[in-house]
Amino acid sequence: MGFVVYHKDSTKYLARLTRACKKESFATDAAAKAALTRACNKDTELVKEDFLITTHAAFRDIEKKELVHNIRFGGMQLESVNTPWSCSVQSETYWSS
Repeated sequence: MGFVVYHKDSTKYLARLTRACKKESFATDAAAKAALTRACNKDTELVKEDFLITTHAAFRDIEKKELVHNIRFGGMQLESVNTPWSCSVQSETYWSS
């Protein structure tokens, strides 16, 4: 069971909002709390109260989706807000393999 640190409003991972944190997943709750504290100390624009920590299983139910343009077929598609660019249907990288 892993833990994630995410923004309350956007549900984006902490690692996607700052360069102070490089990991998206943590083995323990304490490790996630420590990473959040370190990131907030390093990046003064982050507010610790804007973030929550939860398990991966619980996060899947609350993670927000966004409509993105599928460049190959032209339609709109739902995609997680935490999808890496290389795995997104709106990037050429995804379709060029």
